[in-house]
Amino acid sequence: MDQALALAGDLRDEDARARFRRFLEVGMGDLEEAREFLDNCLGLPDDQHRRALWDLICHVGTFLGFEVDFEGRWISPKGVVIFLAFEPPAGPIASAAPVGSIEYSGSVESVGVEPLVSKIGAIDAEEAQEIFVGLYVVCVPDLESTEDAVIECDETGQIRAVSADSLLSLAEMVIDYGLGHEDALLILLSSGALVDPFIDLMGRIIAKCEAEIPSLEEIASVLEPLASGNKMSTDTILQDIIEQGQYYAFGNDAAKNRMLRR
Repeated sequence: MDQALALAGDLRDEDARARFRRFLEVGMGDLEEAREFLDNCLGLPDDQHRRALWDLICHVGTFLGFEVDFEGRWISPKGVVIFLAFEPPAGPIASAAPVGSIEYSGSVESVGVEPLVSKIGAIDAEEAQEIFVGLYVVCVPDLESTEDAVIECDETGQIRAVSADSLLSLAEMVIDYGLGHEDALLILLSSGALVDPFIDLMGRIIAKCEAEIPSLEEIASVLEPLASGNKMSTDTILQDIIEQGQYYAFGNDAAKNRMLRR
């Protein structure tokens, strides 16, 4: 992160900001690197890293299948536009922005739920062709207070809040488990005021499923009887089954194990 920022320059400069955003689009390797960037920005909450953090949060939308506008919009091909706002980590703000707000791309926008409510409320729903939603990203989450703030301010149910960490976890699920853009969009739209519990639940379900997948050693122990009196090892038998396009289904009840063929 520091090397990328050093090469980009002072992010208050438009050209430097464009260079850094270009780096995010083509130079950042994967979500593991994005998470390292997030931790780096959270650990150094100065103006330079806050601007970088804003751009990083915007960029995460590309992993979820959105067209990203670094001014704070995720645009879905399904006709949904998500406006972003975020609560940066605590720390001094050296820019001219007043306390409680931060400078984005040369302009000052208030930080908090209210600006999202005002922005969406100003849209003529009858004239608009898209569905508009607000996503409030908190970097050092007080989830209970955040949820209360969203519920209090948002009478229409168009605002969601999520921690930056959970947002990256959702992107990891999309990449690692082959979820589509529609799945990510459904998760963001179907949750309550706070998206984190839904993402956390999905993570726990995935972890439980992965824990129940047998290891190769466990599979080999099930195949051991097939190797009795046979010169082939269980590893060789397993490889032979795979190469022949034959599969075994394994469960806790050995009597129900059966071979499956294509």
